[in-house]
Amino acid sequence: PWTIVRPTWLTDDPPSAHAITLTQDPHADGMLARSDLAATVVAAVEEPLARGKTFAAFNEPGERSEDWEAAFAALVPDREAATR
Repeated sequence: PWTIVRPTWLTDDPPSAHAITLTQDPHADGMLARSDLAATVVAAVEEPLARGKTFAAFNEPGERSEDWEAAFAALVPDREAATR
């Protein structure tokens, strides 16, 4: 199993200061706190729904959700995206 996380520009912002957005938009751009990248990678390792997916991660204004299952479920597996 594998997961590819494409972080955007990294910052030293404090952990959980902003919401984390996951997207499969190949042109995604934004800022991402290093601590939020670490949390995303750990969640991807622990959550089976993250397997076989490539996504970008960035911060947006708002509260951070801890519902990683829903975040990863909203992403399309790479094998399905390739056939579209």
